[in-house]
Amino acid sequence: MRYQNYEQIKPLDSNLLDELLTAGDAQERVWAAWEIGLRLGKKALPRISLQAHAAPDPGTRRHMVVVVAGLGHYSVLTTLAFHDPDESVRGTATQYLIRITNECDTAKINLIIRLLEEDRSPIVKQAILVNWDYKKQQIPIGLLFDCAGNKSENVRQAAIKQIVRQYSASGLSAGQIISCLSNQITKESICLFSNWLLKWELQDFIVVSAERALPSSSLLMLDFLADKDLKFSWQSLKKLCERKNPDTDIRILNILLIKEDNDLI
Repeated sequence: MRYQNYEQIKPLDSNLLDELLTAGDAQERVWAAWEIGLRLGKKALPRISLQAHAAPDPGTRRHMVVVVAGLGHYSVLTTLAFHDPDESVRGTATQYLIRITNECDTAKINLIIRLLEEDRSPIVKQAILVNWDYKKQQIPIGLLFDCAGNKSENVRQAAIKQIVRQYSASGLSAGQIISCLSNQITKESICLFSNWLLKWELQDFIVVSAERALPSSSLLMLDFLADKDLKFSWQSLKKLCERKNPDTDIRILNILLIKEDNDLI
């Protein structure tokens, strides 16, 4: 590495900048790209775009994505988002693709939805779900439910946040809702989704989900109901009792509805 910081790059002539852009180390390439972009604006796109594709180091390509996005080059970002071999580069490209896409451009937004559907990388999926902010267009609910069942907890939580932000529970099927909640495994995801269900007075769905969930998740759901001081009839909780798990039984007692004469309802 010949140069130690960006300040040493700034005064270089264009020939030296071009040399660094193509043959410098990872950091020098990035500094050269920034300076060329600042000097030439959109005229720098051909040179920088080439390096955004060709730089051997994924970290360099990620930084090139930022420069390309700053210059508003949509087609290069799209190509990188769909085709770069490194998932971190695709994720960064997708993040900036969302930022430069106009909210009213349905065709480009649908392209991002397709990317969410087709790319298996949790990094790419999370980048889309976390940065999605198109108020006029929703991510299809089926796709969000698929993401809510992803192996990555970061993707699951991001998908649930989009579900509760974009959709009314009253317009969804019981099967979709119960399947989604019963597959959650962390307290944060369970509480986020369950609070949303309470907003729509669908607390019974939480009980049914607890019946179908893994034991550890079921306990988290029952704790959530107890914390909310919600009560349920014996008939509603009967299937949970069939597990014959002492931890489950204790929690059932906390949410069991009992009449004043001590008869179970």
